Amino acid sequence: MTDPTPIEGDVYVSPRYLAGLPGHADPSFDPVKHWPHHHLDDSPFQTVVTSPDHRIKIGWAGDDYDVWRISAAEDAVSRATWTATFNQNTPPEIVHGLTSALAREWSTDTDSFLADPSHRWTDAIQPLLDAGWQRRPLTRGTVEIIAPDGLAGASIDVVGTDPDRETVELWAGPEGWGTRAEAIFTARTPKHLIAATAAAFIDPTPVARYRNNLAPRLAQLAQLTPVEPPKPPAPTPLDVQQAATARARHAQHPPLEHHHAPPGRRRCRPARPPPLRTRPMSTDPFSSLSPDQHVKVLPRHLAGTGPIDLGMAWPFPEDWPVHQVDDGAALATSPCLRLVASLAPDADSPHLGKWTVTANRAPFGPAAWQVTFYATTPVELLHDFHHELVDLYLEDRHSDQDRLLEDDTPPQEAYTQLLTRGWSHEIKTDGTQFFRAPDSLSVVRHRYAIVDVDSPTWSASGGYPSEPDWRARFS
Repeated sequence: MTDPTPIEGDVYVSPRYLAGLPGHADPSFDPVKHWPHHHLDDSPFQTVVTSPDHRIKIGWAGDDYDVWRISAAEDAVSRATWTATFNQNTPPEIVHGLTSALAREWSTDTDSFLADPSHRWTDAIQPLLDAGWQRRPLTRGTVEIIAPDGLAGASIDVVGTDPDRETVELWAGPEGWGTRAEAIFTARTPKHLIAATAAAFIDPTPVARYRNNLAPRLAQLAQLTPVEPPKPPAPTPLDVQQAATARARHAQHPPLEHHHAPPGRRRCRPARPPPLRTRPMSTDPFSSLSPDQHVKVLPRHLAGTGPIDLGMAWPFPEDWPVHQVDDGAALATSPCLRLVASLAPDADSPHLGKWTVTANRAPFGPAAWQVTFYATTPVELLHDFHHELVDLYLEDRHSDQDRLLEDDTPPQEAYTQLLTRGWSHEIKTDGTQFFRAPDSLSVVRHRYAIVDVDSPTWSASGGYPSEPDWRARFS
């Protein structure tokens, strides 16, 4: 027999869309409790839960107006394809409808939570129509769907064209800061995900709340039923008989104490070393190297790819979670989610694979800057770059500086090191300057006059200029 699960509340609230927020968001995060959780200190969100590949983000603001923000993107660093927000009056059991749908659909090789094959706006709110909610006439490009009790509804923009506009709003409760629950979805949200949230709206199962925590107006409008604590089930005659039999058996056969003797000693004879074999001398310095023997290559920018070793390329602290999938793709994030590092290999064409680092001012925000390396970049160069990145991150974390995002280092400080090592310098009138290695097998390009925001400010390459072995781009 097990103890009954305690119920957090003294009343059941029905309909559930009038229950409000119980002071925590636990039900909304239950479906994704196995996903990575990031607890942030210097962000609008106290907690951000992400899918392992960071394509899905679920943010909890706690003390803000829109306390949940949920988004999905094509990859960890791209702009969100769609966004859903839930305000501070939304019951977390309703948000559970969306998070449980995302948890069921997500995998590394699916994008059903991004694509929207339906073009009918009714598919988004079909559960409401099936439950008898009434459709009102089109007004100013908006369709209204109202619950039979008039205390909940949906508004759908059916004429707008902006892909990022707010298209669907589910609401409940009378107007007012402490009573109106709102769930808002942008235009590209898959309609089956909105429908999953709508289905949670009309779920007839009541939810438990403490009477004193309910907003007075909601308490007057909702149906409240007292919660009776469940009583533990009485033991059956079979339970009593089995317990008595077990006690009798234990009394007749008490457990024995076991004493383990120390293991015996065994004498072993050392193996003879294999006989040495001699090889004929060769004038080729590389002919005697074994396949797994290492050599030192200078200059480093011509060393080639080397093994893809995440530990070597990413010298990140232990508190940076790393996620890797079977195809070799990998993702690492700083605890604050402001830095995202990724590896996206391409088995058919290594030059198409890439290492990327993206910086954000806050989760769900646009990228502040991005750096991309070909997957063929020497791993030692990747290590040095990421090591410097971590140093700046730690400096910012333990000071009031923000050099990762607000750095005022002059450009000449970057390329002076090249000039002192004999690199040539060429300035062009189109706003670019070039720095070339003495062997002409590495080039750094800098745009000193920004005329195209889509072009990188800095870029570098190694190998023959006509066909570089690797490239790097710095926004």
